[in-house]
Amino acid sequence: MVKHRIGFLIRPSLFTFCFVLFLFLIAYVIAYAFGNEMVGPIQSTSVFSDAILSHCFEYEGLSWILGGVFVVGIAYALYLFNETFGVVSERTFLPYVFLLFLVAFQIDQQKFSFDKISAILLLIVLCRMFFSYKDKNAIASSFAIGVYMSLASIISVEYVLLLPIVWCAQIGISGGSIRMFLANLCGFFLFPYFILGTLYLVTGENIWSFVADYISRLSIEFFFPEYTFHNAVFYVTMLILSLIASFRIGIGLHYEAVKDSKMHRVIMLFFFWCLGMFFLYPQYSHSFVFLCTIFLSLLLSHLFTLGRGLWYNVLFCVFVGGGLLNYLGVLIFK
Repeated sequence: MVKHRIGFLIRPSLFTFCFVLFLFLIAYVIAYAFGNEMVGPIQSTSVFSDAILSHCFEYEGLSWILGGVFVVGIAYALYLFNETFGVVSERTFLPYVFLLFLVAFQIDQQKFSFDKISAILLLIVLCRMFFSYKDKNAIASSFAIGVYMSLASIISVEYVLLLPIVWCAQIGISGGSIRMFLANLCGFFLFPYFILGTLYLVTGENIWSFVADYISRLSIEFFFPEYTFHNAVFYVTMLILSLIASFRIGIGLHYEAVKDSKMHRVIMLFFFWCLGMFFLYPQYSHSFVFLCTIFLSLLLSHLFTLGRGLWYNVLFCVFVGGGLLNYLGVLIFK
């Protein structure tokens, strides 16, 4: 019987940080050298950033460099997120490791896109939400959450689809009240009000055309994606691992406090919500896959931190094997 846990073997240290980063950079360089032509230009999902993308990323290498910087930054932010709230129940580098591995395995997620900025804002939303645990009068936090979600939705239109699950999560964490809900709405509509008002005063254009353009980008186009064999194996493997992790969260093992249980369930709900949005809004599949990757890294970290024995070591090998199959499959069968 194997006694060590994966979470025990990957302890927070400078060596672990640098070694995993080194592996990630190798995968990044190989992907850029041999798979760059397979990754088309990442289209903006915001009415405000189309022009920025077209002018700032004329050099292909710049989007790859910025993409790598943002991914590493988000991965380290996940580590700090776990250090602050104990989402994974232990002090471990696993969130950092899993996010870098998952992005490295998916070449189309490695370039820069504006949804990565929105993902950082969503992490800030979760931080404010968890800080307001059991505070039914967290009016300031609710207002701030609305402001951050507004900014994320301006940068990436699809983030407005996360509002229902953000409200549900806030009710589950803080208890919720009418005042908190109204504060959240006021914060959310603050920036669009000033932006549209400024556009009207400066240009005199009909602001409803911008609103109509924004709403038109949220049309549902349900689809079932067609994947190659290596893509299908990778995504099915990740889905099975997420279900196993969610099952452990659902039956409530190893919880030391009710707060831990609620935080774990919030992460799980966000993952499956983004997974559902992936099928309903194929035009934003790139963004929702990246969000699923973030939440999946937390779910897997929780799974492999608490689980011990040969079974979990086999699951970890399956995770690495499925990821390498997808990575090499994309490069070889391009």
